[in-house]
Amino acid sequence: LIRGRLANHATEICRRQHRTHLYMVYVFHPFIRFIRWDRAGAIISQRVNYIEDCTPLVHFLSLFGRLDRAGKGFDPTVQVAPETEAGEAKKYLERWAPRTDQPVFKMDVPSAKGHRTRKFLVWGAIADPESPFGRATRGYPGVEVIDGVVSATPTFLKEQWRDVASRPETVTLQELNDKGVKHVPTLVCGGDLPGQETKTHEVNDSSWRIGHKRILKRIHSRFVVAEVGSPLEQFPSSKVMLQAIHDAFQGKSTKHQRLLTILIDSSYEKCGILHGDVSGGNILILDNNEGLLNDWDLARKEAEDDGGPQDSERTGTWPFMSIGLLLNPHKQHTTRDDLESFFWVVLYYGLRYVPHTLVKRVQSVMAEIFDYHNFSHLDQKARGGYAKIAVITGDVHI
Repeated sequence: LIRGRLANHATEICRRQHRTHLYMVYVFHPFIRFIRWDRAGAIISQRVNYIEDCTPLVHFLSLFGRLDRAGKGFDPTVQVAPETEAGEAKKYLERWAPRTDQPVFKMDVPSAKGHRTRKFLVWGAIADPESPFGRATRGYPGVEVIDGVVSATPTFLKEQWRDVASRPETVTLQELNDKGVKHVPTLVCGGDLPGQETKTHEVNDSSWRIGHKRILKRIHSRFVVAEVGSPLEQFPSSKVMLQAIHDAFQGKSTKHQRLLTILIDSSYEKCGILHGDVSGGNILILDNNEGLLNDWDLARKEAEDDGGPQDSERTGTWPFMSIGLLLNPHKQHTTRDDLESFFWVVLYYGLRYVPHTLVKRVQSVMAEIFDYHNFSHLDQKARGGYAKIAVITGDVHI
């Protein structure tokens, strides 16, 4: 219970502030613990009785007080934008204005070609992380500012703390763009931020460590793409959605502006790249009603699947995973799994957002098909997919 509360506090602080790490002093009289958080984990000290001996607390506060803002955990690549620039940015970003009053931030983004750092203005994230650990992905509609001049063209800025063993999303996007794959984000600039790496992994082999789970090193990455899309649930009609997804399965281009002509086959055939997380949340609608397959952070090259630790991890979003991946957590992800996920996207969004006659049963049916799982204590893995099998074989009629 206490650990959950502390994690919630850390999550909320990191949601409201742009941070690389966080120091915390937990007081439960007459004891205290010192905690250091970053996106890889938390290091917690032994408890100290500060009534009997206040030296550790005084020493900590003395050292903490000498740190600059970056040392205390504030991200030095993010600042509150000057008033004039903020006013201009709000005009161009009004469509995505946050529900609560938030300042406009100016963020540094590495140039794709390694030249000078570019600066973008953002006004509130589309969504915030719900955990103090992990990728902590945040996305913002934004506009570039050059020498005080604010661009009128909105772009989309994405930042995350990626696992160092994973393929950088910027590398994947650049390759997709270079090979001419359509209906994927167009990389403008970005990469890993210099010096912004987690430190928790450094205690992996410490003799005093109690935990046994291997801690992974993470790097802060930030990049910008040209397209700003809308969520899939805002599709204009079911006919357009279904026809466009059919075209995506066929792997062919279309002369019409149809939603979701994503050409997953093109990314595989031209680059040998598997998306790894085809889901409704990763399909966006552009202003011209075309679709965009977004979020390539879990993508990998099939040729790179060598059975290593990274390859043994199941990827995807549970409701849209293929039957094979749900049944077997150790199954190697293939292009067939990506393609099958499109079917479950159609079924999920059809049941949830398109008018139909299954109104009374829709909640229970969707829970059984998309959410059911059985957790095994033997290998600490979840399994599912049995209702999906019934749907495919016709044993369950919807």
